[in-house]
Amino acid sequence: MLVKNVMNKNVMVAEPDLKITKAAELMSKHHIGSLVVINKKGEVKGILTERDILTDVVAKGKNLKHVLAKNIMTKHVVTIEPDKTIEEASDIMKKNKIKKLPVIENGKVMGIITASDIVTVQPRVMRKVRRLLGVDFRTKEGGIRLTQGFYLMLKSKINTIFGSFQILLGIISIIGVYMFYHQVEFLQTIVPSDLFRTFIFFILTVIGGLFLISGFFLLSLGT
Repeated sequence: MLVKNVMNKNVMVAEPDLKITKAAELMSKHHIGSLVVINKKGEVKGILTERDILTDVVAKGKNLKHVLAKNIMTKHVVTIEPDKTIEEASDIMKKNKIKKLPVIENGKVMGIITASDIVTVQPRVMRKVRRLLGVDFRTKEGGIRLTQGFYLMLKSKINTIFGSFQILLGIISIIGVYMFYHQVEFLQTIVPSDLFRTFIFFILTVIGGLFLISGFFLLSLGT
């Protein structure tokens, strides 16, 4: 799948001299987290994000009225072409540790693609962007992954519980066999044959050992 099939074509742009207060209003109004900053020729000069405003203005106590987009925008903008694949887009995001890529063709902004766009349309590339973005489980694919994740977690807990229980049974069985084996006089009255008595102890010991082995195996599945 190509970037141009996924990207959002309605890109909100801003001029470098736009005041931060106005930029924040635009982001809030349109429910977006960034503005692509372009000059009068339509060339991309930077990108301004909510994080830029928070970390470079609000956190530092600057006066919002006197700060312009060009003062805090990221000037080195990583972009992508519309005919690139979304796999290539996800690789670029991962390499540069970013969540948004302006889509550029012939020096002009054609759209923007985000990590959430990629996750929504093609869940198999989620591994590449999961460190950048929490999955939106409101999507169909996200709901499936949530169900699968819950199932795997439950399965792991069950394996751990049953594994621990079987190890406990194995230990009790072996200790019990050892204790009863030393009650020779009592055992002789119940099982007179030494050979048959030894055979019973051997079987019980094997059962205890199997409990231990299966218990440790289940524990390994639960980790």
